Amino acid sequence: MRRSVILALTSLALVVALPAAAVELPTERVLKMDGNQWRPSANTTHLAFQSNSRARPNRWNVWAMDLVTEELEKVNAPGTNGYAGNLVPETNSVIYQQVDGNSSDIYTYDIDTDTRTPVAEVNTGKWEWAPRMSETFLVFVRNERHAGHMKYVLRARELMTGTEQVLGRWRIDQAYSVEPGEVGDTYATWTVCYRTCEVFVRDLLERETARVPAPRDRPQYGVALDESVNELYYIRSGFGCGLNVGIWTVPIDDPGATPEKLASLPSGVDADTLATWHNPVSSQDDLLFARVPCRATFGEDIWAVRGVS
Repeated sequence: MRRSVILALTSLALVVALPAAAVELPTERVLKMDGNQWRPSANTTHLAFQSNSRARPNRWNVWAMDLVTEELEKVNAPGTNGYAGNLVPETNSVIYQQVDGNSSDIYTYDIDTDTRTPVAEVNTGKWEWAPRMSETFLVFVRNERHAGHMKYVLRARELMTGTEQVLGRWRIDQAYSVEPGEVGDTYATWTVCYRTCEVFVRDLLERETARVPAPRDRPQYGVALDESVNELYYIRSGFGCGLNVGIWTVPIDDPGATPEKLASLPSGVDADTLATWHNPVSSQDDLLFARVPCRATFGEDIWAVRGVS
């Protein structure tokens, strides 16, 4: 598989010198490969993401890439499709969805030991997918029948106790997307799309959920968070791919506050799946995202907004 990797050593002096609210922040490509790359996450040593190729567009694999050597390590098992969750904080372990025929389960993959492990506590005969994990919680979706309808059921499991809470249920024939965002040790985030897309944040300890307000119900999606600085990050656009796409931030504990715009994307370019990353080169916090060209079948690459905190 052809690839070229850009770890973005440029623009750092510019980012350091600018006040956070003075100008919008620069965006820069981090990873380019043949096909499409989605759902990035990273720690100080590895970048994890899912990818297809032009030759096999319907085959998705999860990869872990060494940030120094650029060596790629396949996460999901041979003959399966893999869909990335995230690198679990303070580990070299990836949480991900593995699809084998008509079966979908949640696995972890230890990069250091090359070990795949099914998450037995949540896997059933039903369709489990879209996992996101912190040191404290695992958030995932399970397709379940409830009150006579098939529904997306978003669940949060406390890892130490095994206690679960249902964050929401949506009819599959009505909601066309339910996508967990980043989860921390206190908060979980997600996006739900009906006629528009809405961002939600939940205090998992207090069990209280808030919707992030959107002007004129504009679509908001791709949510991430950084609990250490009390920042919630999300994408906002117009009604259509690549229309007035920007990346915004608001306090996690006050989602109704006036948001700040961090970056804008060119017309005809959209974004998806934000993830926070402490960049080991710059020692600053960046936002990773999948940059989506609206008029091309391929070319979705991993980019970053530099110096968000």
